[in-house]
Amino acid sequence: MPSARYLSFATPTLVRTMIVSLMIGASGYARGANGSVDDNLLLVTAVPVIFSMVEELTRDTAIDVSYLPPDNYSIKRIPGWLNRTSPDDYPRADVVVGMTSVWPDVDPYPALRLRNIGVIYIDAAQALVPGGERVAITSGQSTDDLEYFWLNPANALVMLGIIQRDLESVVSQGHFNPERKAAQIQILKNNYQQIGAQLRSMQLTLGQKLMNFQVMQVVADKGELYGLAAATLLPIVDNYQATVEGVPRLCLTSKRPGHKQLRGLDKSVLIWHVDDFGKLRKGSFTQRWQAMIEGLSQRVDL
Repeated sequence: MPSARYLSFATPTLVRTMIVSLMIGASGYARGANGSVDDNLLLVTAVPVIFSMVEELTRDTAIDVSYLPPDNYSIKRIPGWLNRTSPDDYPRADVVVGMTSVWPDVDPYPALRLRNIGVIYIDAAQALVPGGERVAITSGQSTDDLEYFWLNPANALVMLGIIQRDLESVVSQGHFNPERKAAQIQILKNNYQQIGAQLRSMQLTLGQKLMNFQVMQVVADKGELYGLAAATLLPIVDNYQATVEGVPRLCLTSKRPGHKQLRGLDKSVLIWHVDDFGKLRKGSFTQRWQAMIEGLSQRVDL
């Protein structure tokens, strides 16, 4: 029987949910101590970027990952989908990872709690411990115009650290036998360290590329990209100011290459087509980041 994590890109959500429910029903959630696959933990999320993170973070562990909304929904459509979905359509999850401290409208936890009173909630944007760390938000925006704070690599590292630490606690206090607990925790540590090292390396590459292109300002074509703009450490300006000053600048956009709104820009503009992680796409979290860094290579949109 396939792992639940591989169901996300392969089947419609309803079918996926039914299959996960059948898997759960078949195993009866028997918490055996023999470390069998049947007693894997089921982690669910309704946030695209968090799915990308946890799928890579839990690789080769006894934690299966499932994504709840339809794969083609952007994050801004997910609150509506959650409101329309019956709790009976959700699987009986062990862990749910979200970010309701910053995006309160994307919250499947109450519905999942109806299915399993013991489901554990992990907030990736705010550690749920006294004095816990929290992601940095660069602008005090309304909930209708929240920035995609996870695009700042520093915030991504905070999120991964919170998730990894909480998952270690879930495993250490869970039903696995001592040997399996130790093995799972070590894999989580190794995955986290590997992802963290790759992110830090990509941060250095990004800084070097921006230095080589000698850009002096950054423009974001929508507010959601301000977090990434801030991460470049360049002065953030609007289009008008950038045009008046006419200095080499970086333009962040989630529009595709060749988009009509990007035509006609002068050659001093370095366009960066950003994968904003607002929707599911193929590739792991670090693979998508790597592709984004490699895409920063031309001054004008051809």
